[in-house]
Amino acid sequence: MLMACALAGCSHSTIATAPPANTSPAATSPQGAVKLFEWAMGHANVDVIAGMLPDDFVIIGAGVDSAGGPSPTDTLTVSGRSWFLGALTSMIKGVPGLYEPAQVSLRLDQNFVPLPDSRPGRDPRFHKQIRTSFDLRVLDTNVGFEASGNVLLFATRGDSVTIPPELFARGVKPDSTTWWLDRLEDETLAGPSPPLPAKNISLLQLLEYYYKRLTP
Repeated sequence: MLMACALAGCSHSTIATAPPANTSPAATSPQGAVKLFEWAMGHANVDVIAGMLPDDFVIIGAGVDSAGGPSPTDTLTVSGRSWFLGALTSMIKGVPGLYEPAQVSLRLDQNFVPLPDSRPGRDPRFHKQIRTSFDLRVLDTNVGFEASGNVLLFATRGDSVTIPPELFARGVKPDSTTWWLDRLEDETLAGPSPPLPAKNISLLQLLEYYYKRLTP
């Protein structure tokens, strides 16, 4: 049959197939970086998230009072890369010998619209920002949480980021074809402080709860 086809001059065609479901998005654009973050959360892959956060990454949210509500002084809580990764690890991977991993589900608005970075001195060729709806649901052993609202994510092109020393040691170099996430502003809704079962707690409250598990 093959010989007959060759003699007849049959043309060859390639059938495109969909990528495997577990294939991660490529962070080749600001939108791609946000999609990769969502994918990594859904696949409990803290290493992927660590690989897209520069050394000067920060997460920022409004301060809360002792009852868990927004602070009347509108103070801001600012935490860095190691704090953020520690909180995520505690939540997604658990704490060995103390806490089991939680079940995590994250949904973002898929209509990502990148805009020029609104921070002073940022060149729009290298810096973009994306605001997206954010719905994070966490089911722990005895309690469930939900953080919902909006988050504002700032993306920076890979040839304009501060590469963390451990990634640099592994050969990661500046790369204009990739985008990193260097800042997350939490605009989710504050509610009762954990560990009470609660909806509409803020993302920062939730992360603080899991970070505290690292230092009992």
